Amino acid sequence: MLPTLCRDCLTPINTGADVCATCGSTRFVRHAELDEPSSNNSKQTAQSVLSAISSADELLADIINTPGVGVLVHRDNKILFANKTFTDMNRMSEEEIEDGTLSARIIETRRLEADVYSATTVQVANDLSVEGEFEAIVERTDGSRYWVKINTKNITWQGKPARLNISSSIDMRIRIEEELIATQAQLKQANQAKSEFLAQMSHELRTPLNAIIGFSELMSSGIGGEVAENHIEYLRDINQSGLHLLSLIIDVLDLSKIEAGKLELYEENFNLGDEIRRGLVFVREQARNSKIRIFEDFQDDCPDIHGDRRLVLQIVVNLLTNAIKYNVEDGEMRIDGGISETGCPWFSVADTGVGIAEDEIENVLNPYSRTGDQDSTEGTGLGLLLVSKMAELHDADVALTSTLGVGTSVCVTFPADRLAAS
Repeated sequence: MLPTLCRDCLTPINTGADVCATCGSTRFVRHAELDEPSSNNSKQTAQSVLSAISSADELLADIINTPGVGVLVHRDNKILFANKTFTDMNRMSEEEIEDGTLSARIIETRRLEADVYSATTVQVANDLSVEGEFEAIVERTDGSRYWVKINTKNITWQGKPARLNISSSIDMRIRIEEELIATQAQLKQANQAKSEFLAQMSHELRTPLNAIIGFSELMSSGIGGEVAENHIEYLRDINQSGLHLLSLIIDVLDLSKIEAGKLELYEENFNLGDEIRRGLVFVREQARNSKIRIFEDFQDDCPDIHGDRRLVLQIVVNLLTNAIKYNVEDGEMRIDGGISETGCPWFSVADTGVGIAEDEIENVLNPYSRTGDQDSTEGTGLGLLLVSKMAELHDADVALTSTLGVGTSVCVTFPADRLAAS
């Protein structure tokens, strides 16, 4: 004789019951439909039902016993059902399992969509107004703790409201996160200390170099007395080497000051075109020696802007110097600038040099980084990075485009509010 079954969940129904204890349904397959089938159709129906029950049981067992996933059904702090993964995660003894009291305690939660979760299992578990996913620290009865991810949902169990918790341990992930955070903090502190040290060394490094440069110029001019011709050449080498070393130190110190937050802006109104022309004065001789032709396309009415004149000039000089350094013999350099249609001051420097491969463009903004053919070029590799950092201090945008073997173009666009007031 076949049992009466719930039509929705296929659970056997106790005699006399009006409601399915599992899902609360009132739709049954009655004895009359299944008992002693009188036709092939009714026999097939009964067999299909039994087969479905067997398949459902197997599927449910597979789901419940999924490795690493704890399943708990509870009501009023009492365990109604718990799979082995849940009891193992909470190190529950046989006595605790038999007693059925939910003894593990949630002591901290995070990443909650609402603040109604409390610090105790009873309140979190039994507040039927709360559903969703959260992460928590659970304290076991032996005092040990672990991080767990819990998804809680209201269900009906044997005709009464209950709570379903699906949980998985996230101890390993949390430990890795904490180690990464600690490492990042240490790296940040070390980088800050390095930047502060270099920024404080500015005077100590520059003073002796300035003396070397000054005295070498004085001696080579003959003001301090007659100097042999071959000695003048040596003095010029000393002077040029000192200037080169000073420029490298200034780059490193400027970057260190920016990273340490100690580079202050001394803002004033000045003409962007004038600073571009001043920058060209610094590099014309270098361009002539490298046989680089310069084309000046920037507007005569380049706008006045408000910013740090020295830093803007440094941006210009760095871009012009790079355009010469990484150009080819008999190459070209083009300088353009003005006001965009959106009212933003801008200028750009383009060259016909070696260019940068697309997959290396991001690297040029890394400290001391070189790409491709740039490895053999003198300098610190800080030019573009300093341009980016100094532009950022002015809320300006730096756009770099490059094609390997064709050339590179860098455009610096200042926000409209950097236009000097009339």
